[in-house]
Amino acid sequence: MLHLFHLGPLPRSRRRTWLVGAIDEFGGFLTPVADRTLDRALKRMVEGHDGEEMSLEPALAAFAPGLGVPVAPRPTYLEDAPAVLAFSTVNAHEGLPMGTFIREFLQACWNYGSVGPWERYRADQPFSVRILARKKTTTREAIVTGAQGEPRGLALYDKPGDALRGVAALRKGDVRAAQRCDATALVFEAKPEWALQAVHAAFSLPEFPFVFRTRGGSLRPASEAELGALTAALTAITVLVADPPAPGKPVEAVLDIDGYEYRAVASPPGPPPMPEAPPRPPWSPDGRGEPGAAPRGPRLLPVPRREDMN
Repeated sequence: MLHLFHLGPLPRSRRRTWLVGAIDEFGGFLTPVADRTLDRALKRMVEGHDGEEMSLEPALAAFAPGLGVPVAPRPTYLEDAPAVLAFSTVNAHEGLPMGTFIREFLQACWNYGSVGPWERYRADQPFSVRILARKKTTTREAIVTGAQGEPRGLALYDKPGDALRGVAALRKGDVRAAQRCDATALVFEAKPEWALQAVHAAFSLPEFPFVFRTRGGSLRPASEAELGALTAALTAITVLVADPPAPGKPVEAVLDIDGYEYRAVASPPGPPPMPEAPPRPPWSPDGRGEPGAAPRGPRLLPVPRREDMN
């Protein structure tokens, strides 16, 4: 059984585009179909899988008679399919398996945002994080962003010492120098609206999680292993904020994602070197937040776009 659903409209250049996705009962995604009208996208998807049993989500009921496809809700365990496809599409992860990894990451984003780490930590307070990912252990640095008017999120730097170097470069407006510090970064944004609607419906996220990788001065999508490492780091810092340990004592998060173990051990950062900035509006899991009301300050992490990625 194939369950068809839609995303959009997606604003692309001067034209609007609709995306039709399909997922089978085992959670496997089919290649999505994009077209300028929803009707044409649906017809192409149905014709491309002629002879297979399929159903349309209730929101597509108006197209059912013309397509000859019944309407039925997706099973509960597949309800988040549009959110997974939206995340994968915006973050240029067409080649990334779109199952458990992305679901675990999106849930970790909600958990992280719900404890408001930017209300306690600033981007100039790097965490030491020891990461185990795909049987390889590395020591990284993480920074929480959002306390000083920049977009909320988390950056996980590959090399200790690069976090403060990257932040200093961005504060000077030297984006090229900042991108030479290898990192995997998460930034929450109020757009794209169509993708935000999908992740908000499934995971109550008030902002859309945009993830990118800087390496050797260039931008690219995060790999599966990098996304897993970022998920573990988010989980460890969530625990650190929600249940602070004794001074100097680290916290540990262990995740099993599709049979792979990801482990993050995070140590609390030192005190900030400067006075605290005015607080940001609270993270709003039940709404969309108020990104426009945030105080203006330096944008420590300029958000790249899909076309910037190699």
